[in-house]
Amino acid sequence: MSTEELVTRLRGEVEEGEWSWLAPHHARGAVIVVAQELDLAEVAAAVANDVLEKIRPWLEQKQVAKPDDGQAEAWNAGPSQKFRFLIIQPYVLVQLIGN
Repeated sequence: MSTEELVTRLRGEVEEGEWSWLAPHHARGAVIVVAQELDLAEVAAAVANDVLEKIRPWLEQKQVAKPDDGQAEAWNAGPSQKFRFLIIQPYVLVQLIGN
């Protein structure tokens, strides 16, 4: 499957959910936050295919990162906060909706 085909497929698999649904994945260290300006499906495809030349700049610019303690605390305090997410084993890539 080409990268473009994978991105198209992943765009159709994007789910929406509340932080309370995602918190158990955070507890096991699997949540990765994707900046709102990035395309969630494109990031997921790069992760799935281990395309380091795409992933490395996002990591360096902190556009793709594990949530910091402040983020997790805020989301735990407001567990109805909504996210778009994709599961790319073993990770759950999340993108905040709004804010």
